[in-house]
Amino acid sequence: MGINTTANPRSANTQLYIDFTTGLTLTNYTPPAAADQTDAVRRYLSLVERYLHILEPGWGAFPSEPKEIPKELLQPFGDFVVSHNLTAALPVIFSTTGSGTHDILTTPTLWLMRSFGADLARTLLGLNSAFVPASGKNQDLYDAILNLLSPHVLLSTTIISSQRASDGVTLVARSSVSGEKTRILAKRLLFTPAPTDASMRPFDLNLSERGIVRDIRYSTSFVGIVSHPSLPASAALVNTPGAAQPANWMDIVPPAPYNTRFDNYRDSPYYRVIVVGDEAITETQARDVVSASFDSMVERGTLRQTSPPQPLRFHLFESHGPVNAYTSSEQVNAGFLARLRSLQGYRATWYTGGAWCAHLSTRLWVYIDTLLPGLVEGLK
Repeated sequence: MGINTTANPRSANTQLYIDFTTGLTLTNYTPPAAADQTDAVRRYLSLVERYLHILEPGWGAFPSEPKEIPKELLQPFGDFVVSHNLTAALPVIFSTTGSGTHDILTTPTLWLMRSFGADLARTLLGLNSAFVPASGKNQDLYDAILNLLSPHVLLSTTIISSQRASDGVTLVARSSVSGEKTRILAKRLLFTPAPTDASMRPFDLNLSERGIVRDIRYSTSFVGIVSHPSLPASAALVNTPGAAQPANWMDIVPPAPYNTRFDNYRDSPYYRVIVVGDEAITETQARDVVSASFDSMVERGTLRQTSPPQPLRFHLFESHGPVNAYTSSEQVNAGFLARLRSLQGYRATWYTGGAWCAHLSTRLWVYIDTLLPGLVEGLK
């Protein structure tokens, strides 16, 4: 798309490990040594590669029969980490993509192997390169795609009703700006949002489709930009439970819902915050999680109190939506993924996104490449 890229810069922020529940700095916590972490990630990669053919790019090759499903993929991820002595890798797995899962240790291993998969492990080990837009704005890519597809794009628009059949799809969309309705006739539909009850409500699901969609669970994330004079410059305040001291890395994961960190943007007074919870968490609750973690640090003297006292300032806070789809091991064993696969092409509808492939851009585009031939087959 003609977007200039550059190497992904590493943060120069100093890591400060603080228990956001108590507000106290961890004085005796030691993260894994670099060599130990590298060794653990390398061994984790070898385990992921063992199952890569059934995990990526989609679920096409995943076994349908319970006896054929590797049992360790159904283990809670915490048990998998312990059984393979991967505890030195857990902090980096959690901080990279595990913090998009509200309960990483009890989630079945196959779902974590997709969110923190082979590509990410290889990148951390220096086997893959990582790049970002030179401008620092991911939006550049989507602006370029919009320019390519215009004027065949409806912005600020919501599908309000649909009719889907094997020979085509009719959609009615409404602009949230003008209220104008648009009727769309299509031979095929590609559905890209997370298939939640809310997102699929306008798509006239039948009982079979509805039963599959309702089996999918999600974590929910909120992302914000905050500032306060008490937050230290060039620092990342990392939420780390006190139980993780001195080197209990299996205790690195805070109880949900949690704020992952206050991470200073370079040469600015602004800090990024990320709140992770289950499907039920609201925006108000997520904001309260951030404020409570900040207030606890002020109350315990970890951060200084201003005079007069000032509340944490939110400059931006919004939902990142449902992330890291998952189901229980029992559902996987009962053939859920085969049922999910059966939706592809059904009623002239194809699906892509995090429920269908690894929740990362590179893997997502690879999966779409495998999906497109079937979607356009027979079209003129």
